[in-house]
Order: sequence, then structure tokens, then C-alpha cells
Amino acid sequence: MRVFVVKNDFFDLSLENVEIVQNVDKADVVWFHGIFDPHTVQRVLGHRHAVFYGEAAAEVSKIIEQNDVVESFELVMSNDPWDKRGFQSYKYHPIFESLHGGFYTYLVLDKDTSEKVFCYRGKKARIVAVEKRYISVIRENALIWEYELDSKKILCIGGYLNFKSSHIQYNIHEAKQFVKNILEYMLSGSKKPLHHWPSCFNETKIDRGLEPTRISIVPLDECEALELLVHEGFGEDYANLCGRRILANLKENGEFDEVWVHPFRIVKSISFKIDGKKISEQKIFHRIYPDRVIHETQNFKLTSFVSLEKPIFMIQLDFKDGKTHKLEVDFNIDSRIMWPFDEAFNCGKSFNICDETGEVVFQTSDGMLKAFIKMNVPTQTRWSNDENSLTFTMSTNVDDSVSICLGGFLEQEQVPYEVDFTAELIEYSSFLKNYLNTTLQLETNDELFDRMFQLAKIGTIKFLTSVPGIGEGLMAGYANSKPGWFSARPGYAWYFGRDSEWVSMALLDIGDWETVKKNLQLLMKYQRIDGKIFHELTSSGVVHFDAADSTPLFLLVFHRYVNHTGDIEFLRENWKNVVKAFEFCLSSDRNNDGLIENTIEGHGWIEGGKLYGSDAELYLNAIWLSALKGTIELAELMNDSEVKRKAEEALQRTKRAIGRFYDERTGLYILGIKHNGGRLNHFTVMTAVAVYLGAIGFEDAKRQVIPYASNDFSTDWGVRIISKSSGIFNPNGYHEGTVWPLFTGWVSLAEFKAGSTHSGFNHLLCNLLSARHFAKGYISEVYHGEVYKPSGICPHQAWSESMAIQPLVEGLLGFEANFLNRKILLSPQIPWNMNELRVKNLKVATASVELSFKRIRTDENHFQEVYQTEVPEGYRMDFSVWVPKQAENIDVLLNGQRVDFEVLEGVFNKKLRLKEENCSELNVIVSYTLPFELAAVQPDPSPFCPSSTFRLVSLTKDESDYRLLLEASSKDEALEELSKIFKVHRGFTFDVFEEAPRKNTFCVLVKRNER
Repeated sequence: MRVFVVKNDFFDLSLENVEIVQNVDKADVVWFHGIFDPHTVQRVLGHRHAVFYGEAAAEVSKIIEQNDVVESFELVMSNDPWDKRGFQSYKYHPIFESLHGGFYTYLVLDKDTSEKVFCYRGKKARIVAVEKRYISVIRENALIWEYELDSKKILCIGGYLNFKSSHIQYNIHEAKQFVKNILEYMLSGSKKPLHHWPSCFNETKIDRGLEPTRISIVPLDECEALELLVHEGFGEDYANLCGRRILANLKENGEFDEVWVHPFRIVKSISFKIDGKKISEQKIFHRIYPDRVIHETQNFKLTSFVSLEKPIFMIQLDFKDGKTHKLEVDFNIDSRIMWPFDEAFNCGKSFNICDETGEVVFQTSDGMLKAFIKMNVPTQTRWSNDENSLTFTMSTNVDDSVSICLGGFLEQEQVPYEVDFTAELIEYSSFLKNYLNTTLQLETNDELFDRMFQLAKIGTIKFLTSVPGIGEGLMAGYANSKPGWFSARPGYAWYFGRDSEWVSMALLDIGDWETVKKNLQLLMKYQRIDGKIFHELTSSGVVHFDAADSTPLFLLVFHRYVNHTGDIEFLRENWKNVVKAFEFCLSSDRNNDGLIENTIEGHGWIEGGKLYGSDAELYLNAIWLSALKGTIELAELMNDSEVKRKAEEALQRTKRAIGRFYDERTGLYILGIKHNGGRLNHFTVMTAVAVYLGAIGFEDAKRQVIPYASNDFSTDWGVRIISKSSGIFNPNGYHEGTVWPLFTGWVSLAEFKAGSTHSGFNHLLCNLLSARHFAKGYISEVYHGEVYKPSGICPHQAWSESMAIQPLVEGLLGFEANFLNRKILLSPQIPWNMNELRVKNLKVATASVELSFKRIRTDENHFQEVYQTEVPEGYRMDFSVWVPKQAENIDVLLNGQRVDFEVLEGVFNKKLRLKEENCSELNVIVSYTLPFELAAVQPDPSPFCPSSTFRLVSLTKDESDYRLLLEASSKDEALEELSKIFKVHRGFTFDVFEEAPRKNTFCVLVKRNER
């Protein structure tokens, strides 16, 4: 390709693999970069394809349209956390090939700038792209537009593409790809249909040409649905129903809120009236199941559910009294596409009502969505409208039952001819039953514990969603939209990189490999050209790369995926993506000190507030350290010596650098290091991630987890991000003091890692049992830091659900899959609260392991723990058990033979590590005596109430005495609560005294009786 360039010293352009010619007549494409040369322009217009940038774009548009149709503004750094600037296309345009339809070229870090940006305001050109800002699209700022003169293309770019600007350096790869795409388009055009931003409004109109769907509805009949009751009673809390293509939000009292067929909200609300009275104003008894929600009174039963695979929502109303009732149902619709696009994106909507059946059909004006609302009986349907929405009222007389069906289909989807309610419910129910049976199964002596684990698995897999044209993966959170900026954001019902990666770890643990594989494929499909993994991918197709941790987490999860599944072929097919992600992470260590950075790449986890501002986070680099270890193994498997060498060198640098986060004054690891070398000396839950991932040695790890057990960090519903005594604690601050089940899971994993079994189990229970409150069966995104109530956006959050799974499998069971070394690691850490356990479906590649455990009292203070498991052929078993720290006279039998073991002293328990044995089964009997028994505190928070104060903090041994450190509001409370979980055996005595000078801290001293 031959290119003629016109530019001056203030502008630069990166052109690769093209021939720069000096004669305009020999050029295939002429590029005017920020400067307008009238003489050359006259020779080019209508004779050569031409690109005009900056002021040149304004001038050529003036010539073509014979008017001033371009406005300019000064590029001024904004006060947003990230001032990112770039372009967003409308659906598809070839200049955004490999750039996912939109991207940022500028990251504005310098307030001193003299650049101008030009926006098109005319009517003759076709608008290719508008301005893209940090998580927003500014439609009125048209930045790229095009004309055609005598079959020659003229492309105008208003700004954000000056290669001499300091703002472009951090997005240079995308900017170069963009220039390459532009030149290819100018010369070759497009093989796909082009899309341009339309100049339209959010209009609503009747279209009598819209044909009804002719869908046949087969009503719900009695069937064997899933009989796992989540909750029943009276209330007004959030509930939802979600399938692969649909999300329906509702409430316990019979209110029906938004229905989303990703990426469209097809219904804003549904309201039922029976004989003129709203059902939400009646006393409604609800029963919530994982596959359906039932609202019921003495006179009727309303059953709601969604299709597993289709974008269909179904409601059946059954009357019990044999009378005829007048039913009126209001459907408020707006056909709104998801954020960040506006309500006019699809140019409004049209609708029609079938005179014969009363069915409503409606579609967006661009044909992207077609939707319907229909009953299985004829209805009288009337409509009204306001500024942005329509309300359809469907009325009919019913004496037995009526079935209501609504759905929405994108251009790529086929509308079915029949919707069989019974078949759809059975399919959903059967999927859940099969999922519970084929993933990890758990049975203990605590039925509530087992049931909540089942609900956590179901609550997690409900985030697997599919959007035609985008792909299938894990969304992050479900809720209703809120007014303002959140008006078309159903919680976090879109794809998140880091959220899905943390969730993937739990899914690997329970053996749901297919979901993880799908999610990895989605992450790679939208991987940035420099290897970075996205932070957010909206269901409307807009990608943001605002997080630094999603890319090292991708490497970590990919390694774990291979170690769990043995899917080497998948690794081979996608090794280039893995290497690109690895190289990107390497490049983000700009000063080569071993620590990858946040300053340019994005938040590691904390997104704002008083804890924000790390140049390098401990959290981020603990993930990087673990990812490097995995990358070395994968590179060796792929015979990639260069990647292995780089990873090994980086590993050594990062190992050395992790010590920079250590605070010698406190013995704790801090949050982060600033750009100027200063330190964010806050101790937070982020340190728990470093403990969990092994970035901190065992002895240091014990010191890190002990503070988490205290009231300074812990509540009855989980762990705060930072302590109450930190000086910056804000109980309602999103990143300054709230309780996230995510944090609680991290801390639980770290505590199990350090043998703090009692606190680890307590925090695991905080997550599991919180599904009893608020959105029943689901775990919320965030809770308040002082009072047990939701404090975030989503009442149903993916990584909250998964953090009720991961600490159980990796912590309590101590399971680790290691296919690459043909090894299975089991290190059960069973709390005293649990005396029986049976586990099935611990999977590694084609192998599956079962584990059974039983604790038996053989005498007053003599106990036996019996473990049984089989070792799959071709694997070695690394087996360890954790016993109470105060256990004495320990004896271990392995398959009937007494064996030696190594002892590792944890915070509350100690680890007995057995030597690896080559045998087909393991029967382990551990015998010991106890001076005292100690169970974990089981949390039982009351909604909208503050936390209790009784906590077990640590257990130490001093010669023959034991010191149990605990917290309580008084000595009386300490003694009362101890009586529930603590028992001293014959030959020992105990005393409780306040641990001066710490307020509300007590020591239980257990002493051996003198003979």
C-alpha cells in the first residue's frame, strides 16, 4: 500500500508495513494529519481515498458541506478516576477490527495540554464512531465520520490520534492497529455490512404490519420439579429467576420487576389485578425454589419460572375456588438496551396488538429485538404510553387457570412455534438435579450446612449466561436497575474478568470444568491485542480494560484449569493467548523491580476511596507470583523455553520484591506501595490473598490471619475490608469498611491455610448461612460494616456465592488437583462442630475421588478420627490431616500400619503430614487425647442488628499450659458463650481473666492439675 502523508511538527502518525510516497498522484491513500493543505486537497478530493485528522477534518467537511459543520473543544483533563478517551462504533465497522467495536487511544495524565478535539454536527456524512470515555459513551460527540466522493472514501477523525501526544503512549498497540485497519478499509472496503450511528430518536409507533408470533402455549401440568425448598413465608425481599438468556427480577410479595433478555430490558414491571385488587397489596405467601417461585393466597396460586436455554418467562395462575375472576395484567415495557448505550440506540420501537388473541408484539426499530406477550386465552388488550415506555393492559375472565408467556429474541434467534410450560420447567429442574449430582457432593451431620452448600452451587451456576453475537460466560451480579446512571444496569448482569476468574476457581473445585472453559474462551475472544484481559464486557457489546488483576488471574485460572482437567489440547490451541497475557503482565513492571503495577493498568482490586492509590498492590503481586509458578509449568509442558526462562527470572524478582510490603513495626504485610516509593501502611483483607496463594511463609502467615478473627475485623456476617481501629473505617464505605462475602472467603481460605480452623470455619459459615436472609437462597454483594443489612448493588452476587464453596473445598477439605504431576492433595481440616463427613466427585481429569470422615469418642478424652479414600490409578496421594492443636499422645495408623508424620503447628490446629504412599486406598486412623474440647463459634446474625462480640482469636501453648485468647463484651459473656463450645477434661482446670491492657479481650488459661 502506498500512502502520501501531510503533517507538521506538532503531529505524528505511526505507519507500519506501508510505502510512504512523495508524489500524491502515486498514492493509494492520502493522509492529512492535523494540517490542511488546500492545494493538495484539491488534487485529492474525488481522485484518491483520503483520511483527514483534527483541524483538517473540520476544513474538508466545510468544503464538502459548504458550511461550518464541525465544532471543537479543548482537551482538558477531567476529575474522573480515569480520564480515558477514544472511539465507539455502532455495531460493526471494519476500522475497529480486533478492537472490539471501540477502544481508548488516550489516557490523560497531564493537565497541561493544548490539543483540540473536533466533533461533527452536520447531516451529510455518515457517523462511524462517537466518543468513548471511562465506562461511558458520549453519543453527541461524533468523532469519526465519512463521505464518499466519486466512489472515493473520505474519512474524518476529530481527535485522540496524535502519536506525538504523551496521552497515547499507554494505548500504542491499539492505536497502531487502528491506523492499520483504517488504511485497509480505505483501500479494500468491507466484506461485511457497514453500520453507522443513526440520527434518530426514541420514538414509539404502532405498526400494523407486525405479525403475531402464533406461538402455541401448553399450560403447566403437575410435574416432578426440584423439591429443594429455599424459603417460605411472608415478606418483600428480592427474588429472581434466571436462565442462560433471561433474568426476571421479582419480590416475595408478588411484585414483578424487570425482565431482561440480554442485552434488552423487555419489561420494566408487571402488575397483576384480580377482581380489581393488586395481588402485591394482598397478604401473599411465597415459596421459593431454585427453579420457580410460587405466590399464593387462599384463592389462587401464581407459579413463575424461566426457560433454561430460551429467552422466555412463564407465569401460570391457578384459581382454587372454582369461581370466575376478572384478571388484569399491566406490562410496562421500554425495550431498553443495556448501558452504556442510551435509550435511542435502537431508534425507538414499534408494536402491534393482535385483534384475535390480544397478543402484544413489539420490536426495536432497527430489528435487533423482537418480543411478545401472550396468554393462552384471548384477552382484551389496551395500551397507553409515557415519554419512554408503553403500558399494555391485558384483561380476561378466568375460572380455573391461565398461562402467560413473554419473551424476546435477537436477530440471530428463532422464535419457537410452541412453549410447553411443563417441559420447560422439567428441563430446568432436571438440569439443576444433574448439576447437584455430578459436581462435588457433600454430606455431613449438619443438614443445614449441606443444604446451604447445595444452594451456593446453584446460586453460582445461575450466572452462566449467553448473549448471541457476544458469547457465553459468567456474569457478576443480579439486581434491578436504579434511576440515573444505573437506569439500564440490572445490577452487574454483564461479564467481568476478575469476578469470573475468582468464580472459576470454585467451579474447578467442584468439577464444573465446562463452565470454566466457556468463560476462558470468552475472556480470550475479547482479549486486547497486547494481551490484557478485560475488566468489563457489557451484554450490549462494549469492552472496558480498567483492571490490572484480570490478566494475572487469567494465567492463574488457566493453569488451574489444566491441573484440574488434564485438557492439554485446550492449552495447545490457546497457548498464544496465554503467552500474550504473560507478556502483558511482564510489561506492566515498568521499573523492573519485580512488582507489576496498577498506576496505568488499572485497579488491582480497590477501585476508589481512602485505600486507593497503590502503584503496586500486595494483592496484585501475590496473584502474579502464583501465576508465574503456573506459567513455568505450562511453558515446560509446551516446550516453550523462552517463556519458561522469562517466567523463572520474573519469579525470582517477584519473590524478592514481596518483602517490600512487610511492616517491621507490626509484623504484618501492608496494602501497597505508592508511585513515589511511599507506603500505604494499612493492613487489610488483601493480605489474606497473599497468605492463601502462598506468597507469605507459614510462620508469617499465622501472624497475618490472627487479627482477622477479632472484632476489629470480624462481624457475625463476615469480615470488613479494614479494621474499625484503622482511623479511616466507614461502615458504609464501598471500599472503606463494608463486609464483602468475597473478603470473608479470602480470609477463610487464608485462615485454613494457617491452621486457624475455628476462625476459618466461622467465616465460611458467615457466607453459607447469609443466604437465609434478604434475597433468600442467594448471597449478597456487600453488607454494612456495623449492622447486618445489605449495603451494595446486587442481592445476588457471583463471587459471593463462589466464596461459600472455595473455602469449603480448598480449606475445610484441603483439596488440590495436580494433574501435571499426577498428584492429588487432600488435607482435611474438620472443625470440632462436625463429626461426620462424606464427599463425592473430587475430580482430577478422568479420575474421581471420594472421602469419608468420622470422629469417634473412645473414652472421656480419647478420640479417633477415621479417614477413608481411594487413590486413582496413575496418581499419588499427598495426604495430611489437621487435628486440634491441644491433641496429645497422637498415633497414626495407615492401612493398619503405624506410621511417622511431620507436625506443623497452626493457629488452632496442627497438621500431621504423612509420607506419600503408592497404594490404591488409604485408611487412616488418627488417635489422640485432649485436655479440652473446643468447637468453632457458629454465627447467627439477626437482620438489621449489630454483631455479637464473642470471638475465638488464637490458641497458644506455654510449656504444659494452654492460652486461649478470646473477645467478649464481659467476663460473664465469655463464660456463658464458652459453655456452649468448650469442655475441659478430667486432670485439667481453667481460669478466665481479662488480658490487660486490651479491652474486652480475655485469656482462658488451661492448666494441668498438679499431682
